Amino acid sequence: MKRKMRYGGGLLTGVAISLIVSPAWSQDAGQGVKADEGGLGEIVVTATKRPEKARDVPISITALDSAQLKKRAVTNVADVVTAIPGVAMDESGQARSTPIIRGIASNTRNAGVESGVSVYVDGVYTGRPETFNQALEDATAIEVLQGPQGTLFGKNSIAGAISVTTADPAFNWSGSVKGRIGNLSDRQIGGTVNAPIIDDTVALRLSGFYNDRDGFVKNLNGGPDQGSKTEYGFRGKMLLKGSDNFKAVLAFDYSREKDDYYYGENRSGTASNRPNPKPVTAPGPFTVNVDPGIFYRQLWGSSLTLNYEPADGYEVTSITAYRHNKFYAQDDQDWEPADLIAVDFRDSQSQFSQEIRLKSPDDKPFRYVAGVYYFSQDSDTNHTGILGRDFAVPGLVAPGERKYIAPLGSVATRSYAAYIDASYAITRRLTFLAGLRVTHETKRVNFQVITDAAAQPLFYAIPLQADTQKQTDLSPTAGLRYAITDTANVYFRYARGYKSGGWNIDFASRSAAGAPTIQSLRFKPETLDNFEIGLKGDFFNRHLRTNVSAYVMKYDDLQVTQFFGFNGGAITSNAAKATIKGVVGDASLLLTRGLTIGGNVGYNDAQYDNYAGASSGGANADGNRLPGPKWTAAGNVDYNLSLGDFGSLDFWGEVSYRGGQYTDPLNLERLKIPGRTIVNASVTLTPADDRWSASLWARNLFDKTYIAQLYNDTFAFRGTTDEIVSYALPRTWGLTVGYKF
Repeated sequence: MKRKMRYGGGLLTGVAISLIVSPAWSQDAGQGVKADEGGLGEIVVTATKRPEKARDVPISITALDSAQLKKRAVTNVADVVTAIPGVAMDESGQARSTPIIRGIASNTRNAGVESGVSVYVDGVYTGRPETFNQALEDATAIEVLQGPQGTLFGKNSIAGAISVTTADPAFNWSGSVKGRIGNLSDRQIGGTVNAPIIDDTVALRLSGFYNDRDGFVKNLNGGPDQGSKTEYGFRGKMLLKGSDNFKAVLAFDYSREKDDYYYGENRSGTASNRPNPKPVTAPGPFTVNVDPGIFYRQLWGSSLTLNYEPADGYEVTSITAYRHNKFYAQDDQDWEPADLIAVDFRDSQSQFSQEIRLKSPDDKPFRYVAGVYYFSQDSDTNHTGILGRDFAVPGLVAPGERKYIAPLGSVATRSYAAYIDASYAITRRLTFLAGLRVTHETKRVNFQVITDAAAQPLFYAIPLQADTQKQTDLSPTAGLRYAITDTANVYFRYARGYKSGGWNIDFASRSAAGAPTIQSLRFKPETLDNFEIGLKGDFFNRHLRTNVSAYVMKYDDLQVTQFFGFNGGAITSNAAKATIKGVVGDASLLLTRGLTIGGNVGYNDAQYDNYAGASSGGANADGNRLPGPKWTAAGNVDYNLSLGDFGSLDFWGEVSYRGGQYTDPLNLERLKIPGRTIVNASVTLTPADDRWSASLWARNLFDKTYIAQLYNDTFAFRGTTDEIVSYALPRTWGLTVGYKF
């Protein structure tokens, strides 16, 4: 029997005491770490739609500002995860990377499945997971919130939200340019310019970037190394300030990426589609022997944000946004030069959203943010499976011409929501928290599968079918916050989360059950009840900052996606129930002027309570672990050395640990990613006038070889098993030089 752990006030108190006594962890270490006369600088976040000190926000939240992003040599969202306890993301340096927050990840391989995590840029939902791992050019802050966030963000986010803020225009001439060179022929250049067009009325800000990096995986079949990355993009913002209490920001962004993509390699180095003894085709890590893979994505969108602040302290905000995302991937799935199995995926998504919210004055006992939200999304999926000229199944499929299986689908979503997030100060120290979100969603699907006659012994051809789902959800929040001192709070928070249902519009392998109908491909919504207690505070005249929270999450009808290859295709099903219990803690300590140490630690025990049918053979996964590491931890040190009139040197280093994690519901040991420990570091020289800077940096400093992704090779020859692995980026290092004017 697996050992279970109970959580309560005693454990929370114990963790809090250990962090205070031995402050070696800091989830927020670094943002605002410059010492002032009172100690550590304040951390201000905007997750609640009003600027607040992080310690006053009763949510598990990690915030990093532009200075911390610079020290970490961050270029995209995935680079941030080493700073966050309880969160994991693919570290292979690839564009497609889905966050895992508290054990919840969404394998959204087709348009019928939604993600449990949402990413926002300047308050706008970016779209489906192919858009999540974006470049962070001109970003001023990134905030990661854990747990349901339906009363704070327009799009419902059941597992958590990642919010990115970019710089707005200002009424002064300014700009910057930066360049970066490194190993793997890493070349990056970016710049911004800020210009006042009409004094104190109209201002413009433009930014752009170009990133290029060679691959790090040798392809013995010829062609470029896999894992390369070439992307470019720009962002433009125009600010119109009509009066002291009205402003409008019109924004447009565009980015494009085309890579020689690294989809993984056969762990054994053999041709897994062959019978034993399998021939060795690509021995050793960072080696493949396949037809080159291609990845392409194009993202663009525009938004108009209006802010009106009447003299009485209220603020009305309107965010109108349109986004379009296009994604294309081509991948060899047989892991050898022979023409056996390949896929060609083409997805596109267009969305329109309108959010209007009202924020109450900050200086009243009763404070709230209330809003309405409309979301319209049209997603198209065109996934083609290719059985190559060398593919054969005796008695069923003969070699020869290529054979195609093409699931074609479109999903139209129309969602209406109203929400309120409120607090009432019962006394000077005790505050009652409450919120509510009402969502009504209509989804419509059209789906068919077109197959060549020669492929139909393995896959069904499904005629065009349509279906509609209408779902309504009511998600409340409630809690209490108590200020134990003027700089420390304890809180309790309950929140309910919701994610809509959908359809398995994917490959449909033949089975004894017969050809599926669109109604049989449905899966239900999932819901979550989250209970959390926490402590946040600054101590010893703000020389010590510590945050700790403990949570219990109860999932009903958790959606789980698996791919069974020829034994069932891709299937999303509802695992009946799951329970997730954990603790995350952080602390930072200002030892002397200029020297700060910190880190974070997270424990996440995520288990299926009952999950029947967790494999193509119907195995039971009761009591097994969900994806994501059980333990995460990091420690860092930041030392700013004054050079007098010449400027300063900043030394930053981090040790990051991620524990082992299973990648399948059956928790097979061969499908468990081992834990890893890596070191990141940077040294930055900044002159006294702060006009330029030069930074030497390294990620994975000691060149640790470790697995970023691992999954079962569902196309392995019958009666044999193998695994497909993606290794994380090897050591990367370089020099970044920036100049401000």
